[in-house]
Amino acid sequence: METKENIIYFESDEEFEDFCIAPFGVIEYGQSGLPFWKGLYSDQYTNAIQNGMRFVIKNEDSTVYKRMCVTKRVPIQGTSRTAPVQLPVQNLEPYFDDSRHVLKRRRNNIMATIKTSEDLVKAYKDYLVKLDRKKELNDISERKIQNNEEVIPLIEVSGHFNSASNDQSRKILFVGFNPSGADLEYYRQNNNPLSPGKPDDVLIYDGDSNYYKTMESFAEDCKDPKDCNSIFYSVLDVFGIVRKTQSAIVVHFLNNPSLYTPMLDIFLNAIKGINPTVIIAANAFVRKLFIANTTKLHCSPKRKDPVVGKLRENIKENKDLKRFYDRFTLSPNVKNGGYTLSFDNETFQLFFSCMLSGQRAIDLGNRENLIWLIKNYIISLSRESRGCV
Repeated sequence: METKENIIYFESDEEFEDFCIAPFGVIEYGQSGLPFWKGLYSDQYTNAIQNGMRFVIKNEDSTVYKRMCVTKRVPIQGTSRTAPVQLPVQNLEPYFDDSRHVLKRRRNNIMATIKTSEDLVKAYKDYLVKLDRKKELNDISERKIQNNEEVIPLIEVSGHFNSASNDQSRKILFVGFNPSGADLEYYRQNNNPLSPGKPDDVLIYDGDSNYYKTMESFAEDCKDPKDCNSIFYSVLDVFGIVRKTQSAIVVHFLNNPSLYTPMLDIFLNAIKGINPTVIIAANAFVRKLFIANTTKLHCSPKRKDPVVGKLRENIKENKDLKRFYDRFTLSPNVKNGGYTLSFDNETFQLFFSCMLSGQRAIDLGNRENLIWLIKNYIISLSRESRGCV
């Protein structure tokens, strides 16, 4: 057993169980008057929890971590017998071996709201601190930047945060899968404008491009002509990385869900900070990501999707991904169309779409239908704000 900062490392399940469970159990009596034995937590475990310590068992296949409970046979106080006891544990972190070790995780920031581009950069920098840059980040990112003699892998993200002038302003958030390498070229050539004059490991694209102009035009078409409030648009990507193909990121994510889950938390936190009136998920994989943990859809697919199937397997087997999916719910919105996304006591109107520009862009007919749905939803909000029915 060794302690580094606020984490205690254990060599085995048995060592952790000895640490957690008191050396004896006690007999208690239920409401029926019948006796039963009960295990107790040790003083050292209780004190560690009170002091905010976290625990790591150096075994990727730890049974204790999978079950989140400790089991041990102990003597029962006041008797000559021994009995097995089982106690749930908390603050237990997963372990990765030295070749791909994820450093200390601080989940107290999972719910933090991201309201600006600077907040988004800071969130990704905090994420990078938890990674072994030489291995984990190289696995994630194919992009590199030269910083003196060091080659740094890059996190690259589109994060356009458009501030509304008042609470009545309508905000449309366009969600993509990952940033376009072409859009980020300026930032790779000119360093990070948020940290001018030096190379940085997090580059954020928050400027003009034809892609953004398409979204600006789309948002204006959704405006209620009787509503004097402006429509603001924002842009956000699920993953802040660029690879040769989107499918390469999907495959790596499905095979390494724990690596990507912090980015998914960042994504939800940014949605909460933007607080959009409407979310448009303009990407096929983003739709699969949202629906993976629900069967409540407007229409059931005629065939099984392998990506959704693998995601559902990972949700059952991977504790980090399950925690992320436990954070939100998705349900069909029969009244307004689309879906209702709910998390952290907030609800958002969500519509699924394909890309708004490019070779696989949405066709004019479907674009018009989507605008009609969004405009009618915004008009209904305007009527409610004016006291109309």
